[in-house]
Amino acid sequence: MRTPRVFIRKSGAASGFTLLEVILAIAIAVVLAGFIFSLYMTLSRSVDGHQGRRAGGAALAHALHQVAHDLTGAQPVFGYAAGGLELTTQEGPRGPVSIIRFSTPRADGLPEEQADDLRWFRFVSVEYQLRTRPQERDELVRLERPLVGPDALMDPVETVLAVGVDQFQVELYVDDDWVDAWSVDVTEKEPEMWPARARIRLVGDQRTRGERHHELEVPMPVGWTFAPRDE
Repeated sequence: MRTPRVFIRKSGAASGFTLLEVILAIAIAVVLAGFIFSLYMTLSRSVDGHQGRRAGGAALAHALHQVAHDLTGAQPVFGYAAGGLELTTQEGPRGPVSIIRFSTPRADGLPEEQADDLRWFRFVSVEYQLRTRPQERDELVRLERPLVGPDALMDPVETVLAVGVDQFQVELYVDDDWVDAWSVDVTEKEPEMWPARARIRLVGDQRTRGERHHELEVPMPVGWTFAPRDE
């Protein structure tokens, strides 16, 4: 008669992974995670840089038309220190840089029946300037504040129109000549002369994708001058 065999498992025997196998698996996981993260960061920088450069070119075109739109409606408002026009231009490290300030009407919030009546427009003082930031790309900034009312004493509302601007130049056609510096004070008397046209030029920096040079010429049909209704 054959004696049956009995197998007994030792209580201390290991039934899982060895320490060496665990260490090897962790090392492989770390290498794979590092490779995937590096690939993700490279693709992310490439996409962001491409989109940023495209946005820079589009922002320059949008900024150009914003300046042109405001200058087209520029009007002197007699009796207000900020109701005139002042243009200065200096030679910057990468070309001419202008600062221009003027008053222009806004029809925001007016009902349709009053949208064509300039007496109800809200006049604002607008200023455009190129702001230089150390170790950063230069910005074209638009500053706006009401010409009258309590908000006229507050800080202006600032809007960054474009980033990465090398040149911002404005020229005015006054008395049959283009000038890059001109001013008129309407605090005590109405102006005897007003620019007939304006020429705006924007040049993006080397990091701008697409068209870097933008230029536009617009008329400045001032019409007549009057004080705004503060009602």
